[in-house]
Amino acid sequence: MIDSINFIVYGIGKLDLSRVVDLGIVYKMFQYRKDAYGNYYRKYGKATNVNDPNLISQGIEFEYNNILFQYYKDFHCIVLIANAHRVLQKTDILLSDRDTYIEKVKQAVAEALNIDYFRLKLHRIDYCIDLEMDYKVMYEYLHQLDKHRSSYQYISRINEYETSIYLTSKNGQKKINIYDKYQCERIKYFERYKEEHQKNEISLAEYQEKHPPYYKFYKNVFRIEVQNTKKLIQSESIKIINKYDNRSQTQKEVDKLLKELNKVHKLKARKCKLNRELERKSHMSIYENLNNKYPRDLLNIDIEDLERQEMTIELMIEDIGEYEREQATIIKLMNEEIAEQEITIDLMIEGLLEQEEQKICKLVEMDLNDKLLLNRDLCAYWNQESMNKHYFEFLKDFLYEGKYYKLRIAEKMIEEAEENTNCEKKHLKEFIRAVNKYGISGVTTSKKENEHQMWCGATVEAYIKELEALGINLLKVSGNPKYNLQEELKILKKSAHTENWKTKLILFLKVVKKYGVANVIAKDNKEIVNNTKHCNYKTWSSATVDNYIKMLSELGINPVTLDNSCEFDSLESLYTLIQENAQAKYFDITDKELAPPSEPEKETKAEYRPRDRHIEF
Repeated sequence: MIDSINFIVYGIGKLDLSRVVDLGIVYKMFQYRKDAYGNYYRKYGKATNVNDPNLISQGIEFEYNNILFQYYKDFHCIVLIANAHRVLQKTDILLSDRDTYIEKVKQAVAEALNIDYFRLKLHRIDYCIDLEMDYKVMYEYLHQLDKHRSSYQYISRINEYETSIYLTSKNGQKKINIYDKYQCERIKYFERYKEEHQKNEISLAEYQEKHPPYYKFYKNVFRIEVQNTKKLIQSESIKIINKYDNRSQTQKEVDKLLKELNKVHKLKARKCKLNRELERKSHMSIYENLNNKYPRDLLNIDIEDLERQEMTIELMIEDIGEYEREQATIIKLMNEEIAEQEITIDLMIEGLLEQEEQKICKLVEMDLNDKLLLNRDLCAYWNQESMNKHYFEFLKDFLYEGKYYKLRIAEKMIEEAEENTNCEKKHLKEFIRAVNKYGISGVTTSKKENEHQMWCGATVEAYIKELEALGINLLKVSGNPKYNLQEELKILKKSAHTENWKTKLILFLKVVKKYGVANVIAKDNKEIVNNTKHCNYKTWSSATVDNYIKMLSELGINPVTLDNSCEFDSLESLYTLIQENAQAKYFDITDKELAPPSEPEKETKAEYRPRDRHIEF
């Protein structure tokens, strides 16, 4: 039912390391950085402020009672990564496990930080259902999910692995992750082993003895997960403020501040572009630089003019060096300006929400659930009602309720349907044939102007690694429409990849051949497209597609059908399976049977005050 849970606690000016050491906890320093999406992430390896200008500062992290504590010094806050499975040490998290989980977290923060549990604000919560199924069935589902919408509810698909389907966005409130849990945990396990092996030259047998291969517990587990970010949790809190404040002044102020934040993000995009240009120039040879900035005849250095040309080149090198120094200075100033603006705006948003929370709590007698949502309390989300709202209702139009039928069987069912006219039957059969071949997004008319398919940087990187592993040289192929791909296609077709993965790599290779690697990397999710501008097959408007899907749903047919060559005649809808699984396993009690959450003591309520300077990330 519940997987990842993150909390955040503000106002931690200084971490009490002596307390941590007295508990026998080993802590370590880490550096963190800000990515292109404005989120703060850990940065491992040899990154320093010199070779990575995006590094922000140093932090401290440690693990206690299966909870990871990350202290971000500059922002006076601690993030607690308290995965429910790890904290409770069990694979299936039930509705009735809530109070046990809270007690464990409460004890951990009291012992490690000497703070009250009620200071913790919910920062992220992931709902998930684990389905047990044979691998043949699991990978058939993954193949079918590739044909589902590539963009849904403001999030877009970014596929890095053939064992998963992942939809995300820059500032979205939700993310969808559907994957083979066994393979996911197995990859993580061996990545940790490689790190340990590089540090201490430990053998695999020694590592397995010290760290038993836990991934074996996830054999045949297919996980369907919805990740709910801090954006959603903050949005739910704002809704409660507006519910009790008819003026909605807070929302207007927040909207105004968010517009300012958007301006800062645009400034950041300019800075990133400048940074990329600087990096590109730093990799260019001196002659390429000369060729870019000066006439071509200067490159044809004549021996008779050696002294003159030598002086000219030296001056040009100095110019290039000066240019790079100027660019570096501009980037540094822009970095400082962006950081200052974002901190100021985020502080204003957070402070505004804090003031409204205090005002409403004092003046209004509100419903308990509203109070929990307002305070971003875990109890507002660990219940069946919230899971129905943020998980099942959200997934319904992505997974569909109808069964997956083999194409010819679905066509027969449509033909035999008495409630549809002959004209409707004809259109529905034409539609499911196209979806079977191109996917739902592929047959939906796109308003985007891109002339060829584009992928996110992470996906492109994953594809390049796969092709390099097969010995395919992209340098020969990239941007060369005259190059013959015969040998490369033979290698791909003979590889051990699944048919689905081969199709992706072949498409990627063909687009790269025509447009070049740099031109297939999307700048943002809006640029990612799944069909070309000039399709040679029929497409339909979004309204028509939705209407056809509704008609098929009434017949119990999923718009995505199994191939006629598939060994299965039909597969149950994933949506139906997760609903049945939740009722049978996770919802062991009802919301009414849950004990009402305890409230903080009177002295704890004093914690609701204007916070110390910090930034939410």
